[in-house]
Amino acid sequence: ELTERLTPLLGAVEHLILVAADLDDRPVAWIHVTVEVGLEHAPTASIHGLVVDRAHRGDGIGAALLASGERGAAERGLGRMVVRSRVARERAHRFYEREGEDVTRLCERPLREGKGGGSAPGAPTRPKLA
Repeated sequence: ELTERLTPLLGAVEHLILVAADLDDRPVAWIHVTVEVGLEHAPTASIHGLVVDRAHRGDGIGAALLASGERGAAERGLGRMVVRSRVARERAHRFYEREGEDVTRLCERPLREGKGGGSAPGAPTRPKLA
């Protein structure tokens, strides 16, 4: 399942995926940064995930990946990086704040049935915008 999700991202210029490995070449952490484009702001780097194996937390790997992600965003001409994190991720918030990031805290919930553009069975279809 992970391979299916990862494969299309690896060659896409709007995705930056960096992996940190231990001395035995086993992955211990990763960061996924994307280019976010919207009407209300210039293209912006957005952290979609930063994960460090529990056994390696506190070793500076997360900070190094974050710095590498920021460099990658700057190399793509992006001047801003957005960090969003679920409200319950207090430890992650403290990490980002220690690293000088301003964290947007999100309350996440699944789409309700019948919402989301008519994708649910029996949901009305919405007209397409021209």
